Amino acid sequence: ADTFMYLPEGRFIDVPTGRIYEGPYHGRMYRRLNEIPVLLKEGGILPLASSKDTNARKNPGTIDLFLGAGRDGDFTLYEDDGITTDYRKGICATTEISMHFDEKKETLEVKIGKPEGNATFIPENRRYRLHLMGVTTTGDLVVDEKRHEAVIECGIVGRHGYSVEICQVKLAHNDHKSEVLDLIQYAWTEIVDKDRIWESVKSLSDDEFLNRIDQMDIDEKMKDAIHEIYYDR
Repeated sequence: ADTFMYLPEGRFIDVPTGRIYEGPYHGRMYRRLNEIPVLLKEGGILPLASSKDTNARKNPGTIDLFLGAGRDGDFTLYEDDGITTDYRKGICATTEISMHFDEKKETLEVKIGKPEGNATFIPENRRYRLHLMGVTTTGDLVVDEKRHEAVIECGIVGRHGYSVEICQVKLAHNDHKSEVLDLIQYAWTEIVDKDRIWESVKSLSDDEFLNRIDQMDIDEKMKDAIHEIYYDR
């Protein structure tokens, strides 16, 4: 499946796949049939309820914070009772979340403030899980090199504040060859074409490989999907 996208200047991380884009970019993005691009800009903070929190009327017991490494960022998390219209009277809880990235020191500091307002809207045993997106080595943390993601379990934060500094944070870059392998493994195309593409990507330089792809008698969308992978070369 594909869709046409435009990105302004900046560094963006696709949350489902981990692919990194450097804007400005305009062109088609190719994904599996059950995926769509969800792009998080560097410095972006995306809070999501965990997959176990299925009751949309209750504020989540666990929050997954997706953090776009590369710049500073901040976010105000707003919550109310989810039932009444008391929010019109300003009855709510807000939590300030921020991160500071120091590229020279290779550190990333994340702060979750104490809730302000009606803190009873916040579950007492709330947990936070940090997802650092767009990173490679991060000290002792385990990094998913395919998704460029490191996960930190913060434990129970509840209605208290929390802060952590992560050291040895390095920004990741796309691994073109592994992405081509993933593409051809999933693609509905002839096995002989997959073999030709893989043998070429293993043995040729990037420019030589793309020239070879343009000359191959294969589906045009396959060619376009491969060029998308290499757009940042």
